[in-house]
Amino acid sequence: FYNSNDFSSSHFLFISKDEIDFFRSYDYLIRDSFQYHFTNKNYSSFDDFLCNLKSKKAKQIKKERTFSNEFTFNKLTGNDLKPEHGMQMYEFYLSTIENKNAIAYLTKDFFIKIFERLKKNIYFVQASRDNNPIAGALYFFSNDTLYGRYWGAKEDLSNLHFELCYYQGIDICIEKGITTFEAGAQGEHKITRGFRPVKTFSAHKFKHPDFHQAISKYIYDERSGVEAIMSQLSERLPFKA
Repeated sequence: FYNSNDFSSSHFLFISKDEIDFFRSYDYLIRDSFQYHFTNKNYSSFDDFLCNLKSKKAKQIKKERTFSNEFTFNKLTGNDLKPEHGMQMYEFYLSTIENKNAIAYLTKDFFIKIFERLKKNIYFVQASRDNNPIAGALYFFSNDTLYGRYWGAKEDLSNLHFELCYYQGIDICIEKGITTFEAGAQGEHKITRGFRPVKTFSAHKFKHPDFHQAISKYIYDERSGVEAIMSQLSERLPFKA
């Protein structure tokens, strides 16, 4: 299939460890990278999770989760999701796009349809002040993994991002017995909030042999750097010894 089409390259992202040998057998280059994941150690509650952290880090998280009584947070899934929630999430998404001067590659129709057709596999975490929605985050989930997240807010409020994008996600994992919360790449601030650096893999193949060889050398040289960075980051984890 690859050789019979006019492709300059072929790429598979986030392959599993079990798939590495398969791709290597077809001369794909395997690139190492990492994301930040929260692992649910069968915690009975968020406080149970905090008990496993160093005292200073646990106090900091408690402080970050403290909001005045005018704020409420709702985790909505399944039949609790309505079309208006899809519209809300689209507006929050646009606010993030505007703040980052990015391109809005997801459409209003996309959000409305997934809130209708994937409602059993998504969570919409809604933040309201005085019953007025001001922010939201969108998660996808399977039986064992929570995937985050798109988010946005109408106002720039301290710690609201941490609450919607990290702590509410941890709450969901604990409440539903989900093992892993994949919070994505980038953001070393995730380390002190209980997210571990976890290695990920991708497969790449380039039709031009010289280009393929050059990329191969780069990936080989990069691999030791990834190992070193992950080791350094792991030393900053907030968990008790």
